Amino acid sequence: MRRLVLVRHGETEGRSSVRFLGRTDSPLAEEGRDQLRRTREELASLSFDVAFTSPLSRARESARILLERRGLAPQVVEGFREIDFGRLEGLTEPEIAAREPKFFRVWRVEKRAQGYPGGEEFEEFRRRVVAAYDGLESAGSIRGSVLVVAHRGSLRAILSRTLGPEAWDRRDLLLDLGGWLTLREEDGSWRIGERSAR
Repeated sequence: MRRLVLVRHGETEGRSSVRFLGRTDSPLAEEGRDQLRRTREELASLSFDVAFTSPLSRARESARILLERRGLAPQVVEGFREIDFGRLEGLTEPEIAAREPKFFRVWRVEKRAQGYPGGEEFEEFRRRVVAAYDGLESAGSIRGSVLVVAHRGSLRAILSRTLGPEAWDRRDLLLDLGGWLTLREEDGSWRIGERSAR
C-alpha cells in the first residue's frame, strides 16, 4: 500500500498567512518553525521512505524540521513551486481589492478568474505541478510512504491529480500553515486518511 503525506509549510517572515507569496522566497518565521515542530510530533508515528519538497526556502526548511533525526534528505522538485501571483505578489486581500478592483470583482465576487494578472493562469499552474508529480510516478519514486512538503496551491494541484479534478474546488481540502493530510492508495485509487485539525 502506498501513502502520501502532504504538508503545507509554516508561517513565513513575509506573513504568508495574510500576504500572497508565490515566487517570493520568504524564509520561515519562528512561528512557522514552531508550527512544523508540532506537525513533526503529530506525524511521529509515521515512517517515510522518500520525501519531496518545493525549492522555495520556506518549504525546504519545513521539510528539514519534519525529517530531523530520521536520516532522510528531501529531494527538491522544481515543479512544486507555488503559483506566480504576478502583480498581486506580496499583497494582502484588502490591498488587492484597492489596487486591482476589476480583477478582484472577477476573482472573488464573480468567481470566474482564470489566473493572476501578470502571473500564472490557474490551469497552467495546475498542469505544471501535475507534470512534476507524474514525472515522479513514471520514475517509480512515489513508493511506500511518501512525504511532500509544499505550498497550499501546489498541494491543491496534487490532490486534483490523485483524487480527481473536482478536488481542485474543494475548500475543505485547503491546508492551513503547518497543516497536513494523508492519502492511502486502495485498489488503485487514492482515499483521504487522517488529517490535522488545522
